Amino acid sequence: MSYISQDAPVFDASIRENIAFDRDMTDEAIWGILDKVGLKEKVWSLPDRLDTLVGERGMKLSGGEKQLLAFARIMAQQRSIIILDEPVSALDNINEKRIMSRVLDLFAGKTLIVIAHRLQSIRDVDRILVVKDGQIADEGDFHQLMGGSDGFRELWSREMEDHSAEPHPA
Repeated sequence: MSYISQDAPVFDASIRENIAFDRDMTDEAIWGILDKVGLKEKVWSLPDRLDTLVGERGMKLSGGEKQLLAFARIMAQQRSIIILDEPVSALDNINEKRIMSRVLDLFAGKTLIVIAHRLQSIRDVDRILVVKDGQIADEGDFHQLMGGSDGFRELWSREMEDHSAEPHPA
């Protein structure tokens, strides 16, 4: 089983070590994973590339880059059960959608549990459980919940209102 929390764990080590972790991996495999998560160009631009040290708790990386690096490690681990706890919280909307789409593709056929408050990130999952006061209040796919769950529709409406209230670049 693999797990990524909202505060994606990054080790005081190189990018290579953060991805390979406890496995032997070729550079080609690591570059392929970096490409899949969208970090290839960033890492390629660094002076030491895969051997770049990211610092304690990944201090040399942005929050989004830390999450992408954690996704790369999860992809390298190839576990059958993956738990993602607010996995895209530090990513912008464009990267959130791209990464979640890739995650769903890459982990097809595996058990993927996603804990999310940003409903946009789970729109394409097979089954959504709506939890209220510690109990499952509703369940279904996105379209079923939009059609038959007042609570889910309210959550979705609030998220869309909050999103539309965000300042847009000029």
